[in-house]
Amino acid sequence: MTKKTKPQSRAEQIERRLLGVLCDVWWSKQDSAYIAFSPQFPGLVCADAWSSLGAINRLEDEIRRVLMTEPVAA
Repeated sequence: MTKKTKPQSRAEQIERRLLGVLCDVWWSKQDSAYIAFSPQFPGLVCADAWSSLGAINRLEDEIRRVLMTEPVAA
């Protein structure tokens, strides 16, 4: 028995890929903010003065933006 799977949209592909991205966050006393980064996207660093989750959410948004600019595989 074979199952037919519908093709994933670009947004679904990006969300699935985002699940495998490693992220970390720490408090920076110097910046008075939580700093989030990912070794897979070393050029992206995001900060939030109020919460670590806010820093991670900003980082995820930036990663989504980068992934949207990548060429689509044929």
